[in-house]
Amino acid sequence: MTESKTMNKLADVSMNGRMAYTLMCVEAYLVSKYPDRDWTIVSREMWKATNEYWDIFYDAFCELLPEIFLTYDSYNEDLAKSISEEEFKIIKQLYAGITTGSEDESNDEFAQMIRKPFDFCMAYEGTGIGDGSEGYAIIKEAEKILTENGISLPDYHKVLFSSFSEKNGWGNDFDGRPLSVILNKTESLEKLP
Repeated sequence: MTESKTMNKLADVSMNGRMAYTLMCVEAYLVSKYPDRDWTIVSREMWKATNEYWDIFYDAFCELLPEIFLTYDSYNEDLAKSISEEEFKIIKQLYAGITTGSEDESNDEFAQMIRKPFDFCMAYEGTGIGDGSEGYAIIKEAEKILTENGISLPDYHKVLFSSFSEKNGWGNDFDGRPLSVILNKTESLEKLP
């Protein structure tokens, strides 16, 4: 499927649904490029975006962005709001050998991709959403990374249930975890917090 077809198909999908599609893109990248790593912790944090206010989500999720996370040599109070000390150690191992955490992401495809949910939130920080077209550029960038790596695009049909007509385009909150290829592979959803 081409990028433009996907954009057209998402026109009637809420912002929450488009965020879910963005998360599906990130997960497709993670499991395809780094299949031997367990991305459960990162995925669990990402999927909070579909059922909580984005300002709450991005405040916690930004701590996991490589350019921020890798500035911490050890666990501290700043990280305690989003992850445990054990999770800190696991994420350090996940990022090892993949990313340096440099603020110049131009040569760091992993950092670019993991940042997409945060960028999606920030595109609408303090603004109205209009038709929500600002997010299309972020989705297009994510799809481009997938395509360049020979990774299939996620099935956008899975987010069509979340209508742009709900809550002035934002869409109703929903538990997006059932859409996660990572969480459904590693955990029983009944056991998720």
